[in-house]
Amino acid sequence: MNKTFKEAFKVTMPVLLGYLSIGFAFGLMIQSIGLNFIWAGGMSLSIYAGTLQYLAVVMFQGGMSLISVALMSFFVNFRHMVYGLSLIETFKGISFFKKLYMIFALTDETYALLTSSTVPESVKHDKENYYFYISILDQSYWIISSILGATIGSIININTNGVSFAMIALFCVLCVEQWMNLKDKTPVFIGGICGIISLIIFGADNMMIPAIIGIITLLLLDKKREEKEGILDE
Repeated sequence: MNKTFKEAFKVTMPVLLGYLSIGFAFGLMIQSIGLNFIWAGGMSLSIYAGTLQYLAVVMFQGGMSLISVALMSFFVNFRHMVYGLSLIETFKGISFFKKLYMIFALTDETYALLTSSTVPESVKHDKENYYFYISILDQSYWIISSILGATIGSIININTNGVSFAMIALFCVLCVEQWMNLKDKTPVFIGGICGIISLIIFGADNMMIPAIIGIITLLLLDKKREEKEGILDE
């Protein structure tokens, strides 16, 4: 096992622990609607979007139309477009096929690691593989845990009520980790305030898009303010 892989494995440990619970929970939910571990593993391999996969279980149960599924998928994962824009510099110079996979594998958790973790001095010469290993390790954890959940769920009868809360818990852990690593806390405040206001005004079912629009708008305004202050300082 090379040094770069070891360093990537160390930094992905929080995601491993989180995915063991939420991936396992997803596997249980898939099995509870009559689908086996092949479906759980296949979805985790080809879709790899935790929130959307949880929603997919509800969609399967509710018999939603393909158009509704497509629209819901777009809105739920719209934030990933914003993630990609902020990683243009990070991904610069990475080989085409690795970059293609890393774009596909860009989840909330992987994004949090790519933006908050510092590449160790010992592997700075191999930064491309360090980022690549983070992406592939995170997806591997998700696939394995979802298959494990579906398999055990088919053997043991487990009550799945409330298991989806595990994903919220993981988001909270990642938010705290970013809070500790970021010098400028403004993005965290912006995200929290926009989320709370959108929840109050639009309700839990309709808050996602207004919150994202608000966050993007305020972050852009904050960036312009920083640039203007930088010019004035000069």
